[in-house]
Amino acid sequence: MSVWLGGAALVLGLAGGCETPAMQRARETREAAMNRSLKIVGSLDDHRSDNLAWTGRMIDERYRRDQEAAARNVTIIGNLIEQEFEHWAEKEPAYRRAIEHQLEGDGSSIERTVPNFVY
Repeated sequence: MSVWLGGAALVLGLAGGCETPAMQRARETREAAMNRSLKIVGSLDDHRSDNLAWTGRMIDERYRRDQEAAARNVTIIGNLIEQEFEHWAEKEPAYRRAIEHQLEGDGSSIERTVPNFVY
């Protein structure tokens, strides 16, 4: 019951204009903070269409750059593959000789290597 009486007294006091200086400062601080928040939200909302247009332009630009890069990459990759085949064609005889040499072995070293295989 006393809580209800205290609440009623507070409401009647506020409604009656019995605002103390501390209460007035607190109310003014809250109102100022609310006004700042509303200005920020309004500013964000004012620039929203500009931001959306900027985002659309950035998406278009990035898409165009990616398409150009993809076209260049296809050419570069094709050239790299072609160079790889050319390099192989140039080096293949040397690779073949090295492999054949390894497979044929060296007759002068057979006396040293056979015991490793036998024992």
